[in-house]
Amino acid sequence: MTFGDWVQEYLETYQITKQDYSDYSGLHIRTLYRILGGQSRIKLDDWLWLIECLSDMTNINYDELVIDCLNKTVLKKDVKL
Repeated sequence: MTFGDWVQEYLETYQITKQDYSDYSGLHIRTLYRILGGQSRIKLDDWLWLIECLSDMTNINYDELVIDCLNKTVLKKDVKL
């Protein structure tokens, strides 16, 4: 799973439009579409900011989202935080 897939999953689950997420995060809509499509590399501070915005919009604890994202996108399946 890519970071874009992970974000898309939360947007769909919580019925957040891409436009609303773009507006809230301040991220240009075209950049967001590239991230969701796995076409853009993002810096760590931008990655953290996007997760923070998702936390605000879903009322899910920020730390829980970071750990969930790492578990689903970066860590091997046999390693969990």
